[in-house]
Amino acid sequence: MGKPIVYVDCDGTTYDTIPVAFEMMKAMGCNMNDQLEKNYYFREVLDWREIFRYAKPINNSTERIMELKESGLFEDVKALTALCGAKYEESCKYERYGIDLPGIEVITVSMYVPKSSVINPRNSILVDDSWRNCIDIIKHGGVGIRFVEGHCNLKQNIINDLGDIPETEGVKRLIRTRYF
Repeated sequence: MGKPIVYVDCDGTTYDTIPVAFEMMKAMGCNMNDQLEKNYYFREVLDWREIFRYAKPINNSTERIMELKESGLFEDVKALTALCGAKYEESCKYERYGIDLPGIEVITVSMYVPKSSVINPRNSILVDDSWRNCIDIIKHGGVGIRFVEGHCNLKQNIINDLGDIPETEGVKRLIRTRYF
């Protein structure tokens, strides 16, 4: 197969959405000490178009995505977001949620299905702040890279800057062997 495709998660990896989401939840009267209520607001009540309007990119992430796309190392770079509440289910396939990434395809996935069900994991690299999503991609033959703000371990595929994607052990091995 050809070069791999990089999929970069938007919420928590590209954009710092959590502080904005929590502030909105508090303003709506959500009991922040009740995990079930927090989950409900997070998944079903919040308008993610508003969150992305106010969320800031993490560590120059939008510029890093454009650099990755232009690097020639990858077939393509795409953005994924899984923050589509039930009320957006019909329109979520087409909604960019105001994500400002010119020339980058934004794929919105229902949060109730694994990301591996909408991409071809065997020729993919997923960068996500969720270990669950990274492990799912790995189980299906792809490369999972965990994004953790403030922490980096390239040998364990953990980064805090999207510019480090080509330097992770999994991607270096992939590029060397053209395994996919």
